[in-house]
This record gives sequence, structure tokens and C-alpha cells, in this order.
Amino acid sequence: MKISKNKSAGSGKRLRLIALFAVLALGAVAAVSAFATSRPARPSVSGPHNPSNKTRAGFRFHGHGSVRYQCSLDGGKIKPCSSPKTYSKLSPGRHSLRVRALDKSGKKSRWASYPWAVDTTRPVVSSVTRGQASPTNQSSLLWTVTFSENVTGVSASDFNLATAHVGGTAPTISSVTPVGGSNGTAWTVAASTAGSSGANDGSVELDVPSSASITDAAGNALGSTPFAGSAYRFDTTAPGVPTALGGPDDPSMKDSSTASSIQWQAAADGGGTTGFRCQMDGSAYGSCSSPTSYSNLDAAHHSFDVVAVDAAGNQSAPATYGWTILAAVQNWTVSGNAPSSLQPGAAAGRINLSFHNPNSYSLSFQSLGVSVQSVTKAVGSVAGPCAAANFATTDFSGAAFTLPPGDSSLSSLGIPTSQWPTIRMLETGQNQDACKGASINFSYQGVATK
Repeated sequence: MKISKNKSAGSGKRLRLIALFAVLALGAVAAVSAFATSRPARPSVSGPHNPSNKTRAGFRFHGHGSVRYQCSLDGGKIKPCSSPKTYSKLSPGRHSLRVRALDKSGKKSRWASYPWAVDTTRPVVSSVTRGQASPTNQSSLLWTVTFSENVTGVSASDFNLATAHVGGTAPTISSVTPVGGSNGTAWTVAASTAGSSGANDGSVELDVPSSASITDAAGNALGSTPFAGSAYRFDTTAPGVPTALGGPDDPSMKDSSTASSIQWQAAADGGGTTGFRCQMDGSAYGSCSSPTSYSNLDAAHHSFDVVAVDAAGNQSAPATYGWTILAAVQNWTVSGNAPSSLQPGAAAGRINLSFHNPNSYSLSFQSLGVSVQSVTKAVGSVAGPCAAANFATTDFSGAAFTLPPGDSSLSSLGIPTSQWPTIRMLETGQNQDACKGASINFSYQGVATK
């Protein structure tokens, strides 16, 4: 019975040992398999600036656990190589170097690539164009400078301003900015002309000198310089004031001047005048030509201004014309009384005429005539004829006089009585008692102007 137990125990130990060996064997196989499939790490590569204007390129590369390297330039033959590695006589264009590492057993890493471009072409100025109209009188001038490719290092010192017949403060470059906000092919150059002066023959030109330090991304310096750009005709001199300005009579009557025409001429020296601007009664200026007319103006004082304008936008001082439009003349009236006593054949009596001027302005009387229009017999007068033929009158004999607005008379105006109109009763040789107490009605003929 004991023997059976010992055998049984020994058999159990052997089985356990066999199982342990099996586990160890499997672990060893896994370790060997892992070691067998490992490869060198992909190497790190450093090389030339991209893009580069050099036809010679140097590289450095490094890989962990590697003992040698292989290289391929631009997809060409794979060749052994070592760091540092240099290639020369490279052609312009795009290039790529591939590098891989090998360990002692010959296992290869994955390829590491280094792309770059060789650019030996120098950028050039394509154009320098004005950004505003010319001629001009603006205090800031703009140009657009376009290059053959993207460039960097563009600054105010890369440009010159060439001027002719420009006085005052010399123009200066005020700013240089890329179009679109980043380095590119087009740049805006601004120049300040504050304090500068010029006439019709003044000019401001933007040039790119040979000293420009502009380069492209590969470092190639700007070529084809100096480059002369476009020029502005710079003119800050105002044209001459318009002359021969004339218009309606002053004053003018509303009823005869509903349309007011005004005319003028450019100054005799010309001064580069290309047009005119006008304003009426302080309104905004607007383009106009001579003659120009205004309709339906109020009865009031009016003021007209005209300025000459040249191609650069300069304006002359204004020429001014003023006049007053009067309201239509209202009818004036005149009245008068015969002397209190008239006798046949007696001396003539003077008539002190009274006037009413309803206008707001004075009138000038040029002539004034008086005649007997009719005679009205007194109530209860004796029978018999009494008519205008029984009387004779003389007209006003003085010179023209001024009649102010409102009521006045010959006496209040200081007109000598010797110039007043007269009336007398004629001696007919017949009984004229029928005219006693009669009322005489006068008619008046006169000319009055404003």
C-alpha cells in the first residue's frame, strides 16, 4: 500500500515539471519572434532652406541603433551614404532626398524624406501703376507695385520719389503694405504730399532703385533695377477767378424777371480751367456753365457765386454777383384840389398834388401832367353851361423827383411852388355864373419808374 502511494506521488511531480518546461518553451519562442521582427527607427534628417537659391545642398541624418544608411535623390538609385551628405550641381526645381537606416543584421528602417526646391531666378518688378486719377492735388498719392513672384523685405527704403517742378515740403514715402495683408506679388506704396505745391507741369514719380533690398522666398535679390514707375501730374495751383460776371438789372422787377440769367468767362490766363461750380444764395456748389439761369426767384436780395475748377480739382476764389428782385410795381395814386377861388381871366392858381406810393421802394417820377376831366355844377347853381372847356391847366414843370413809399405831397417833398401844376378859369365873354361853386375833377398822366 505505501509503495503505491509513492509511485502516485512521483508521477504527479513529473507531470508538473513537464508543464513548466512547456510554458518556458513558449516564452522563449515569443521572445525570439519579437526580436526577429524589430527594425531600426526611421532616421531624422535636416537639410537646406526650402526653397533655396543654392545648387549645393548639405544634409545631416541620425538614427538610433543604426550602423549605416542608404540614400536616394529624386527617386534615383539607392546608394550607401553617411552623414553629413552633400549634393552639388543641382538643377533648379523641386527635389527630394530619401534616407533609411540599417542595423548590424541588415534590417532597414522606413524611409525618411526631405523635400525642397532650388530657385535661382531673381524676382523682377512687373509694373508700378497709379492708384488714383491724374492730375491730382491730393495730400496722399498711391501706387500699386507688382513683382514677378512673391517677395519679402519690402520697405519704404526700397523706393524713390522723383519730382519735377514741385515746391514746398518734399513728398515722402509714408507706408508700404502688401495687397491682401500678407507678403505677395502686389504691394501698395503711399506717399505724403502734405505741404507740397505744384502747378500744371509738376510731377511725382515712384521708382524702384538698384539699391532695393527686396528678395524672394529663396533669397534671390531683386533684378532688372532701376525701374521707373508711373508719375502723377501734381497740381495744387488754383485757376484764375472767373471774369466778366454779369446778371439781371439791380434792382429787377419780379414781373419782368421771373428767369434770371447770369454769364461769365474763364480768366484770361486760363489757369488750367476745365469747368465751373456755382451756388445761389448760399446753397451747395454744383457744376454749371455760362450762361446759367434761375427761375421763380423770390422778391428779395440774391447772391450768386461761381468758381473755376481745373483737372486736378483745384478751385479758384469765387466771383460774386448780387442783385435785388423787387415785387411787381403796385399802382400809385395822385390827387389834388383846385384853389379855393377861381375868377374868369384871373391869374392861375397852383395845385399842391398829393401822392400815395403803396410799394416798399421809392419811385422816380419822370413827368406829370394834369388836365380837367369834368366839372360838376353846384346844387342850386344858375342855369347855363359850365364844362372843362372853361378851364386851362399846365403840367408839372420840374425835373424828375423821388417819391418815397407811403403818402406825400409836392409841398412835403420840398418841390418849389413855381414848378407845381396850375389851373385858371378862362374868360369866355359869356355869363359864367353857372360855374360858381362847381367841383372840378382832374385827370393825371405821369411816368414813374422804380
